[in-house]
Amino acid sequence: MDFENVAGETYYVTYDDFRISDEWGKYYISSLGKFLISDELKIEWCPANEIFSNETCERTCEDPDTCISATSRTESEQCVCVGDYLKSKDNASLSTNATASLMKKEEGKFYINSRCTRNSTCRNNRLIDESYQCSDDATCDERNDVRKCYCNDGYEGDGVTCTREVIPKDCYELYVSGELSDGVYTIYPDGWPSGIQVYCEMESNGGGWTVFQRRSSASVDFFLGWLDYKNGFGNKNQDHWLGNKYIHSMTNQKTYQLRIDLRDSASSSYYAVYSTFSITDEADKYRLSVGSHSGNTGYDRLSGSNNKQFSTKDQDNDGWSSYAVLRDTEEPGGS
Repeated sequence: MDFENVAGETYYVTYDDFRISDEWGKYYISSLGKFLISDELKIEWCPANEIFSNETCERTCEDPDTCISATSRTESEQCVCVGDYLKSKDNASLSTNATASLMKKEEGKFYINSRCTRNSTCRNNRLIDESYQCSDDATCDERNDVRKCYCNDGYEGDGVTCTREVIPKDCYELYVSGELSDGVYTIYPDGWPSGIQVYCEMESNGGGWTVFQRRSSASVDFFLGWLDYKNGFGNKNQDHWLGNKYIHSMTNQKTYQLRIDLRDSASSSYYAVYSTFSITDEADKYRLSVGSHSGNTGYDRLSGSNNKQFSTKDQDNDGWSSYAVLRDTEEPGGS
């Protein structure tokens, strides 16, 4: 940027990086980089939140309702407060939202402007003004008479930095965190940062089971094609198939057990447990891998499909089970 002052002297300033956000971000200057000036003596610098002007209507904390016009100033141009800022007694700028607090000079108190872009803190009876910016996962808001950045639901922190409260990879991690009721939850397996919804069985068999198939009636058609089984179908609270792309991601992030619960026409219950369970990716047609079998079914049907690829009505490879869940074997009790 090239400048010329009232005395006709020229100078320039440069920044080695310059970037602005998109329209959604109101073209906010997001980066300026390292600053360099040709002649420091030729510039009068204004404090933060002030500009060099002879036209801005300025108000003070002592008399915020009275505008100081340009004609009342002794200088044709000088540093003046802008926007929702007022001039304080010690020549600092402060948001109008904090005018009353400023007069009390409360040590250690902070004051955030209406856009949550500046933070003024009272230290040693002086206001220290600093830049302030909300996290992408926070909202600028006023709550209980305090304006600041607040982390969005599901995140925790001071508003400038926000992190997810819990990032569960499966139902077992939710179970360990204190979720003890059966129901649909959001988990975040590897490769799915936005999360997926699954039914978690928390109240039986030790808890922490991630259900990927439930088939209890003929209400949902399971004679479907490859894409249906890849993406999933049905209602998570009722009969459904989670989806092979999700099952693959889950079963390759940890070591899991597989439990299959069965009920016959006489309402007798049976179960089968496999010590390990995983499937490969779509390129390998979701090939099955299971470990040793235990349970009370009296037979082991799934081991015969070990190392076989997945089958649907439009791709002939192999097998299904009536009700299946996953549990993590890396922790006592499982997931």
